[in-house]
Amino acid sequence: QQPRMFIDYLSVEQVYPFDLPKIADITIERYCSRTGERLSTSQPRVKYEGSHSTSISIRVDGRKLIIQGNPSAVDRLDNLFGYQTVEQCVAVYNRILANLRDEAGNPVHMPMLSKCTRLEFMQAPASRVVRKKREGASGTIQTVETTHRHTTVGDGMRITRIDLTTNRAVGQGNELQYVSSLSTQRAGYKPGHLYEDGCTVDWPARDQYRKAYIKAKAIAKFLLPKARRNFGDDSPEVKYLRDLIAYCDANGVVRMEQELKREYLLREGLCWWGLFDESKFQTIH
Repeated sequence: QQPRMFIDYLSVEQVYPFDLPKIADITIERYCSRTGERLSTSQPRVKYEGSHSTSISIRVDGRKLIIQGNPSAVDRLDNLFGYQTVEQCVAVYNRILANLRDEAGNPVHMPMLSKCTRLEFMQAPASRVVRKKREGASGTIQTVETTHRHTTVGDGMRITRIDLTTNRAVGQGNELQYVSSLSTQRAGYKPGHLYEDGCTVDWPARDQYRKAYIKAKAIAKFLLPKARRNFGDDSPEVKYLRDLIAYCDANGVVRMEQELKREYLLREGLCWWGLFDESKFQTIH
């Protein structure tokens, strides 16, 4: 039986056929100094405090809405387990959008994220300069060739980054040896890089990033100190995290994370939500 894979981080964007409402008091507008034409409008990103360990970033750039964060950690103290489908994650983002308010506390009527139903292919002209040496002359000439680059535009949400995650139980006391042995393996063409503390190994690459680490150590290092500062040593939140650390220790939980970047998603046809089979993520992971 395969371990349960879930989504640990999701970055998405969607372009709408209308201007989006303001979510911040500050607006940045760009104009052409020669014609006075307004070129674009953008707003600073707004952060929604999703939990004690994460926040959701929301940004409006003209007609484009950009949302980034970890939906599996929203309104939760930890994210040991999370949502398994993009639809579940988008439901969290849409709930945040529905309850979004501006800096004055007024409701912001933001449109919801939606699936793609069709793609359109547009051509944008591009110029390429080719320099050739004239035979028998000391100078050069320039030849400008007009080419076309194709741009894909969808009518729904586009995924620009997604992190796939699995927890593996390797047995109590076996975590360091397991992570160390993983560091001797290649992921694709990349060799493993073992951190100095021996608790983490990663495989950086341009189109994706892979990492494995001991979950109990990560909770004790990052989540527990923050909970102790915010709630106190005797709080239910701190007790819960200590119990969670004990659970991870007892099972030897090693976290496997795989970040699929924009380039990879575009190449594999996994960026336009609603137009691909999500089971491909399980195969990739």
